[in-house]
Amino acid sequence: MGSEEEWEKRRRVSRDVITVPEIAELMTVRVQSVRQYAWNDVDFPKPLSRGVYSRKEITKYIAQRALRNAGRPGRPPRAGKKARELLESNGDDL
Repeated sequence: MGSEEEWEKRRRVSRDVITVPEIAELMTVRVQSVRQYAWNDVDFPKPLSRGVYSRKEITKYIAQRALRNAGRPGRPPRAGKKARELLESNGDDL
């Protein structure tokens, strides 16, 4: 069917992108909330294609969102366990 190189390329690409439901799971919010962030928040990354985002850009967004909301009164920003693990494992600077 496909060569080993094709499968490796697909695996690599799938690790580099993230879908809206996966973002919602990372942020521990509903899919609708992610869509609202994408629509209303100018800092939300632009999609690579419909409903598909760069995992690296989303990781940065989650971290920046947590930083900009730190110390504000009210409910703290949401970041699920998976998001915290992803942010901790990500070596990129904000």
